[in-house]
Amino acid sequence: MFIRFNPNPANKSVGDCTVRAMCKLFNLDWTDAYDDLTNEGRLLFDMPSSNAVWGSYLFMNGYVKSIILNSPDHIVTVREFANTHPAGTYLLATGTHVVAVRDGDYFDTWDSGDEVPIYYWER
Repeated sequence: MFIRFNPNPANKSVGDCTVRAMCKLFNLDWTDAYDDLTNEGRLLFDMPSSNAVWGSYLFMNGYVKSIILNSPDHIVTVREFANTHPAGTYLLATGTHVVAVRDGDYFDTWDSGDEVPIYYWER
């Protein structure tokens, strides 16, 4: 189920989906998640929102990456993934967006349930 979630202290909702997702995954406030990703980006000489940066951050925190196998006959959406994963904590990546899933709910500033994830990270 979609749950509106926006930990951004200025209530902004564009451009910080990675930070918002990390807030939910690690129970961090927005500033701490942003700082963590910025520090990882500094180490990798890349931007905090780069897939390589947040992927490294997740990996170093015990998350494992898996590909979602879509086919012409069946496309998995964020909503379906959440519905079929009633337990656990995940980060889904669509190619242009990331969203946190916890215990069957997906957390975002907008209902991204129709988006199609390419891969996910789980711990």
